[in-house]
Amino acid sequence: MTVRRDRGFTLIEIMVALLIMAGLSLIMAQSVKSGLESRKKVQRQITEESLIRDAMRLMVSDVAAAFHHRDYTVSNYNKVLELRKKKAATAGQPSGGAGQGQQPGQPGVPAGQASGGAPPPPPAPDPLASATPLPEPNQLTAFVGSNEAMTFTVKNHVRRFIDAKESDQARIAYFLRSCPYEGKGGGVSSCLVRQETTNPTDQFPLSPSDEDDAKGVVLVRHVTEFKLRYLEAGKTDFVDSWDSSPVATSDTKDKFPDAVEITMAIQDKTNPESKLRSLSWLAPVRNSNNLSAADKEAAAKAAEAAAATRAGVGAGSGLGTGPSGTGGSNGTGGQQQ
Repeated sequence: MTVRRDRGFTLIEIMVALLIMAGLSLIMAQSVKSGLESRKKVQRQITEESLIRDAMRLMVSDVAAAFHHRDYTVSNYNKVLELRKKKAATAGQPSGGAGQGQQPGQPGVPAGQASGGAPPPPPAPDPLASATPLPEPNQLTAFVGSNEAMTFTVKNHVRRFIDAKESDQARIAYFLRSCPYEGKGGGVSSCLVRQETTNPTDQFPLSPSDEDDAKGVVLVRHVTEFKLRYLEAGKTDFVDSWDSSPVATSDTKDKFPDAVEITMAIQDKTNPESKLRSLSWLAPVRNSNNLSAADKEAAAKAAEAAAATRAGVGAGSGLGTGPSGTGGSNGTGGQQQ
């Protein structure tokens, strides 16, 4: 007769099983912890990359929309005056030569006078030949930049409110400033600020005042490098500064750059896990609207003529035929036409 004996696990077997389960649980816990840390690290990297790329895209978009206005009506009017003056000066010269209003044997005597008739009347003076060139209007658009800041005008401002007293033209400025650190440790960090002003003005400061500075929007914090370089059309060498304002004394006066090289790097030095993120981009200016060499020469001549007229040189004298007083009196009428 066989006796059946029901046996359970021994104490040693249970302890071995618990030990194996504890080891597996520890391995799983470490894997989950490592996964969470990796996810947090990757999320931080994505956030930092997104911040620097979004700020770079906004700057590239603003630079591409840089607006350089020129009043071609005034420049074309001054060109017409220059052509009319040349034409009047040419018409006023004596023709000379035989066979042109002279009879054989009587050199220098017009045909009308030799036959006893009245001399032909002189041609009417051209009022535009003695008109004063118009001065160039005040420029409200410019591109001013250094190696760490830039200010320029755009014409892509969108009104957010109906009947808002805002212009389509805006002044955009990018610069660095110190801002409080958003963290437990406190302190300050270098931040990239974008400022937009909708009131047209002929002032283009690179260092905004405190009141304007408060209106800026912080794009990126913890900026370790922000460098700008400018490229002129037809050249291959970059320059560290640019000034197209009317009061500029450099070769870049009244000219917008062809492209802007933007280099930016960020790193949170208070966080040991933060790595240096850098990005460089060449932002083109879509429509620089710069003057050609011929336009510059014509503008310089018009400016000299306007300055000479204001100084009283040749005032009241006509450049065409006819009385001098006629040419002087028609100068004002030439401006009104």
